[in-house]
Amino acid sequence: SGRKIIIDEDIGEKMMSSVVSVSLEYTPFTDIIEILIGSEGLETVVSDDIVFVTVPTKLDLISSYDYYQEKAVQVYQMAMIKYPQYKNIANAYYELGEFYLASGLPAIALQEFRVIVEKYQDYPKENVSMYNIGKCYEMLGDTENAIQSYLQYTKKYPRDDHVVDAFLKAADLWRKQKDYQKAIEILKFIITEYPDKDTARLAELRLGYTYFEMEDYISALDTFSGMKERNQFNEFQNEIEYQIGLCYYLMGKYSEAIGVFNKFVMYKQENDLLDDAYYKLADCFFMMKEYLAAFKLYKGALSEFNESSLSPYGFLYSGKSLRMLNMFGTAKKILREGLSSYPDSVYAGSMNFEIGLCYYEDENFKRAFEVFEEIARDERNRDLTGQANLYAGICLSGEKQYRRALEFYRKALDENGTVGENDRVFGLVGDCYTELGELAKAVMAYQKEVP
Repeated sequence: SGRKIIIDEDIGEKMMSSVVSVSLEYTPFTDIIEILIGSEGLETVVSDDIVFVTVPTKLDLISSYDYYQEKAVQVYQMAMIKYPQYKNIANAYYELGEFYLASGLPAIALQEFRVIVEKYQDYPKENVSMYNIGKCYEMLGDTENAIQSYLQYTKKYPRDDHVVDAFLKAADLWRKQKDYQKAIEILKFIITEYPDKDTARLAELRLGYTYFEMEDYISALDTFSGMKERNQFNEFQNEIEYQIGLCYYLMGKYSEAIGVFNKFVMYKQENDLLDDAYYKLADCFFMMKEYLAAFKLYKGALSEFNESSLSPYGFLYSGKSLRMLNMFGTAKKILREGLSSYPDSVYAGSMNFEIGLCYYEDENFKRAFEVFEEIARDERNRDLTGQANLYAGICLSGEKQYRRALEFYRKALDENGTVGENDRVFGLVGDCYTELGELAKAVMAYQKEVP
């Protein structure tokens, strides 16, 4: 065209050093300039004699970064419309797909990648496009299509760089669907077929998690223990050791769990699982009914990890431990401290319930009743309503207020508790009618019938 191209001094040489082949016979000059220079995030000012290339900030644009993105999208879209037959037009679809995917717009990105897979199968990045289709479906929450897309990609490109990642993603999605057997099958395949890949180590860790979610703690323990013994998982060492202790705990092998968690707490440097391990160590002693040791550990955890999300749990079980030791006054003090510090915690209702139990076990039935009645009325404590009504009735029975106690027992039955819980309530109802001398009704209650 005879025009001179002048480059702004603020533009680095590397940005303008690409060699691009363009057909001048069918492509207008201004389009060439906009595509080649605009796609680099630069701006052009075109006149009859010169083309001045600069950065958008020199043209008083508010946000050069936003401009770069918008300009690139416009350039690619213009190329797709004007030159649909251009041999490299698939690159426009690919770059737009990548842009939309990175921008959190998977539905739009999916359209771009599907065009490549359906129309441009010879495009060098068709493989990545297929993989990205799976990512788009996954981001959209379409699990079935995501799995199928990943598996189609692995079938068509079995030696591609992302194949093992696609298998792992498919396994994760099956695990999410609770289709554990399929997840286990593909995870074992990754471990066997790609033993030298870093992803194989991730797959083995996921295998342990899968067994754990299935509540197959023996298989989970075997998996995590095997990983620890091979000493090839340094970056996952803390997680593996924690999971080993947790498996022992959930299997009821508290002595073994104590051994693992105690070493974890004593010798591990600061990590995200340290507070969990500390509390689980305390839980082990609590489950073994060694309440004094448990209390000391809960108290230590509250002090050591005072900003932990588990602190409300620590207050609850500190109070529980002291109640089991019949130290009712100190238990109530700690529980009230927990309630004061964490009034909106999911454990708040349970802390209040423990206070009620402290009063009840200390035979202060009147004060205990007041606490249980308050819990039963609070809509936030729906999971505790049945138990609160039950204990409110027991407290009234303790004060020989049998008629009133029956009202709370009926409320407890209305909560549809477990068979064991309802059996207990029916027994208490029968006891009340017996005390009232209404033996026929007492017999009905003992036979699990509502009088």
